[in-house]
Amino acid sequence: MGKLRVGLIGCGGISRSHASGYQAVADRAQVVWCCDPNQAAATERAAALGARAVSSYDGLLGDVDAVDICTPHHLHYPAARAALQAGCHVLVEKPLANQPAECDELLALAAAAGKTLMVAYVLRYAPAFERLKEVLTAGTYGELIQIASSVEACVTAEALPWAARRDQLGGGVMFSHGCHTIDLMLDCAGPVRRVAMLGNNVNATWMEGEGTAQLLLEFASGALGHHTSSWALRHTHAIPTLRAWCSDGFLEVAGSKLLAYANRETTVLWDPPAAEQPAMTRQIAHFVDCLASGATPRTNAAAAMASLQVIWAAYESCRSGQMISL
Repeated sequence: MGKLRVGLIGCGGISRSHASGYQAVADRAQVVWCCDPNQAAATERAAALGARAVSSYDGLLGDVDAVDICTPHHLHYPAARAALQAGCHVLVEKPLANQPAECDELLALAAAAGKTLMVAYVLRYAPAFERLKEVLTAGTYGELIQIASSVEACVTAEALPWAARRDQLGGGVMFSHGCHTIDLMLDCAGPVRRVAMLGNNVNATWMEGEGTAQLLLEFASGALGHHTSSWALRHTHAIPTLRAWCSDGFLEVAGSKLLAYANRETTVLWDPPAAEQPAMTRQIAHFVDCLASGATPRTNAAAAMASLQVIWAAYESCRSGQMISL
């Protein structure tokens, strides 16, 4: 088998880290064209990858084995649908699509075509979060009591203009940014039984969806969860946090480290080496590996749907003022 031929659809900010990932696996995969209606963005990304810059993927899907979709959310569905119908494998930035029916159709198309459909939940490929799941699964610090996460940032309409519209973003900050850590929490703690949410737009009135959200979860295991997402918080940063309280200790992802607190002692369970690959590079390598071996990606579309189902139920909770059972 020769090199995997990839088309990159969308050349905005997030595509830079995807491009770096492909450069790291250049011996096995080659981006042959970069597509964006913004010609300058397409040209910049194509130049970095030795690819061709194009303004539309129409007529080009037959030239590649796979596509990597890095567009705004509302464009995920049409691009993924066209690629799957053309017989391409697909890696798509989160979320899979904005509406449940769109997601269901993409899952059905991938199954019918026998093609891989993977969602870019990049934090799953960060070693500190991988190690946290391993420790929780092993029960090293006892039974999980509660788990909490947060994503805190200050985002403006100038920085992300398309996110102002609910129909383009898919909702608000919980759908766009919170889905990353909701996905992590489900990966670590298992399925959710009940969910409740509150949200507001204080300091984020430019958004139709919520700018700040609080989510309360009850997992099937009986463990509890809490998540905060915000694009309205100044003097902060967007590095996600994840903490887990167990019967025999407390675990915390602090930056790139995983720390454990038990018996009045602190143990570093993961301290990244200086040469650690970025999570995005690890994710791109996983995608390429899965296509070569036929393995199912860890963040395959069916698995990735779990966090979206929780968020859609959370939105129903916010509308109704009731806790929602899944």
